[in-house]
Amino acid sequence: MALVVRDFRPSWDQVSRYVLNAGRQLVRDGHRVHLLSATGDFGEAERHGLCPVPLAARPEGYAYFTPAHAHADRIYEALRALAADSGLDAVEFPDRDGEGLTTIRAKRLLGEFPDTALTVRAHAPAALTGPLSGEQPGDTDRAMAAYAEEYCIRHADLVLLPSHSVAEYARSLNSECRYSPCPLAPSDLLTRPPGGEPLRQVTFAGPVGTLGGADVFLTAAARLAESDPDVTFTLFGRRTGRPGAALPGDRYLDRCLDGLVFGPLRGRVTFLDPAEAPDRGRLWRNTRLCVVPARWDNRPYEALEAMGHGCPVVCASGGGTAELVTDGVSGFVAPAGDPDALARLLGRLTGADAHLLDATARLGSAAARSRSDPVIAVRLLADAYREARRRPRKAGVEGTPAVSVVITVYNKGRWLAETVASVRAQTHPRTEIVVVNDGSTDPATRAAFDALTGVVKVDKPNGGPGSAYNAGIAAASGDFVLPLDGDDLLEPDCVATALAALQRAPDLGHVSCYVRHFGLVNTMDAPLGTVPALMPFLSTGGKRTRLLRRSALAAVGGYDERLPTLDDVELLIRLERSGQEGDIVPRALFSYRRHAESLTFASPGEQFVDEHQYILAKHADLLAAQGPAACHHLLHLWKNGVEFSPSARWRRAREEGTPCPK
Repeated sequence: MALVVRDFRPSWDQVSRYVLNAGRQLVRDGHRVHLLSATGDFGEAERHGLCPVPLAARPEGYAYFTPAHAHADRIYEALRALAADSGLDAVEFPDRDGEGLTTIRAKRLLGEFPDTALTVRAHAPAALTGPLSGEQPGDTDRAMAAYAEEYCIRHADLVLLPSHSVAEYARSLNSECRYSPCPLAPSDLLTRPPGGEPLRQVTFAGPVGTLGGADVFLTAAARLAESDPDVTFTLFGRRTGRPGAALPGDRYLDRCLDGLVFGPLRGRVTFLDPAEAPDRGRLWRNTRLCVVPARWDNRPYEALEAMGHGCPVVCASGGGTAELVTDGVSGFVAPAGDPDALARLLGRLTGADAHLLDATARLGSAAARSRSDPVIAVRLLADAYREARRRPRKAGVEGTPAVSVVITVYNKGRWLAETVASVRAQTHPRTEIVVVNDGSTDPATRAAFDALTGVVKVDKPNGGPGSAYNAGIAAASGDFVLPLDGDDLLEPDCVATALAALQRAPDLGHVSCYVRHFGLVNTMDAPLGTVPALMPFLSTGGKRTRLLRRSALAAVGGYDERLPTLDDVELLIRLERSGQEGDIVPRALFSYRRHAESLTFASPGEQFVDEHQYILAKHADLLAAQGPAACHHLLHLWKNGVEFSPSARWRRAREEGTPCPK
């Protein structure tokens, strides 16, 4: 088995703590467990029997939209090597940032990992936590991370649910969901002895930010401090948010933190970073109440550990911890986001109702044991893996339908023969070649076109790329169409691989792939996939060369001939909007020649601005539906000077001598 986490830090990271607890119990049960992580405390993993797997360095020359996507590729390569070496029964990815994106794609589109259950654990999906985090709608990186998370949940063989608070969201994407509690470590099931002096410490647990409810806790604590001079407080958690961020939620939290210096909490609050707490059990055994006031949680380990050690828990309603607690019996529940209600409850439990805590502690400990006993929890996990492996496989590739490769050329005929030769070399046996001369005026191009044999030829007046491709598609006979510029090249298995992907995923209307750029730009381009929140102004879905079902093209009416260069970008928007979804094959299946005469380099920058404006106007309803979020994304791109297009960056450097930051 393989457990994945980007940075293995079990001292403070929730996902890492789960990986350590689940992994060590799997090892005790006789399983071989690999840990795939880019960085972390690998010595801790090895001490508990996990086998860390080193990840290869990020490939040189690759261009990714986000570092998370690059990490997903590294995980994929490591898993391929593991599967080839010793086989893999199951892999578990966290939902965070879509770490399983490339691997799950490879199974869905390439048929890899056929005997491996690829599972995703829904720890804290951004779609649920983002609106409650106090942050603005987000920048492009966050939108892309949310896309990757949703993709992984949607296409995993199995989604594991630590609590029922994520069930509705996860099941709306994937019907194969199973409840799978987070196991505790055996050391977290040592209940403190009853009796002794009453404890006076109240401990906040969770991320010190808006989502974790730190502002709610501090407001309630200040009110309790005014009425009870003996109570002390601990903030146990890591500060969230970006360094230097001045978000509204952060500013409010800062004002609460100011109260630690100037207000009733002065001198009565201790900060404790989880990374600096080697004995967490001691913390909970010395704590009167563990308070988890998060606006949303998925049963965090701090709450489970506190209950396991016999520390009563006060949690907020609506999250995973509240599912574990019977209010007034095995813990206490306060309305989420309500500091007044929390202050009243804490006042009662440290005062008149303090006698309730001993019984609550015992019942809470029993509840934690029943839900998170490591032996039982990991037995359920292993059973879920086996069930996912036993499921019938999807139908394999059938038939050899005809594929039409439509090549267009306009005054760049010196590369045409090489392009056609790359199509003739395709391994797919039924590959039709259609060549469209879009009114070339260059005699050499005319001669190269006239010299072609064994292809379908279309000779037409100049009308631009969209017009040329529409004419070529009309003349093609295949049920699948692959557009190709007359100066680009296909890998020999391009058509066969892309066709197999569409046959494995019949719900898809088209597939693109990774791209090798050569010439003026020499990089490997790794498109992420079409991100709905960014579609109107940022194309993350790959280049023009993609395999499309002819029916998908017919459904949207082909290319918009009014666009001289971005016709492929606008087509992608219409395909996705009409339900003709696409995907990305994680292999470089074609080579994109970058030269000064190509439209993307030769066209003035103003033309691209005009075309983007046209696309925005044409799809104004899509932009309006996104509302303020679209403005935030555009502001992020503009103010950070972000430009993903290598053509635009090359053009700016040539014209202005100033490179774009990205």
